[in-house]
Amino acid sequence: NFRGGYDPAKGGYTGTMLSRCRHIPRSAVQPGDLVVWTPPDDGHHVCVVVAAGTDPWLVSHGDDTGPRKLRFSDEDAAQRRNGHTTVTWLSAF
Repeated sequence: NFRGGYDPAKGGYTGTMLSRCRHIPRSAVQPGDLVVWTPPDDGHHVCVVVAAGTDPWLVSHGDDTGPRKLRFSDEDAAQRRNGHTTVTWLSAF
């Protein structure tokens, strides 16, 4: 179900997730899935879904304080304020 083969020896970054993971609708999101904000086209920020629902709980490791749990709506608002207005939901499975 991947869009292509995954080879951990080749390394990766947010852009490889966007091109290799399966794109899913928000309604199908489950714990372990990912959400990525763009632009830029190769991704700006990614979070892991830890609880699904109408306003999923995410874990972000986007700053020096370490991982933190937050609501999608809060992170989406912060990303949009900084120009990252497109959301893509991904599943690696």
